[in-house]
Amino acid sequence: RQADDLYAAQPGDPLSAARMCVGWVHVLGDMGEGDQALECARRAEAVLQASGDAADARRLANLYGNRGIVHEQMGHLVAALADYERKLAFFQQLPDRTPEAMLDQP
Repeated sequence: RQADDLYAAQPGDPLSAARMCVGWVHVLGDMGEGDQALECARRAEAVLQASGDAADARRLANLYGNRGIVHEQMGHLVAALADYERKLAFFQQLPDRTPEAMLDQP
């Protein structure tokens, strides 16, 4: 929680904050703080989309998966499905879609 607060207070490094949010969204959901998790995901999504780094594209896919889980926990099933479809779309674009290759993607 302190890391999220510190990153949010430092506007000079939004990419690091967005990267940290990917896992934090999942943790917040597990703690029952769905609204805060969705806000964190909202902040991170645009930053990761604009990054252009291949590793951030994978983080964005993981963010969609984590946000989908939070939506599902909150009973927002249509939103959860949309997030899961976004994550699936990322993996469908990979040239080698074996499970091992997908795990090795940056």
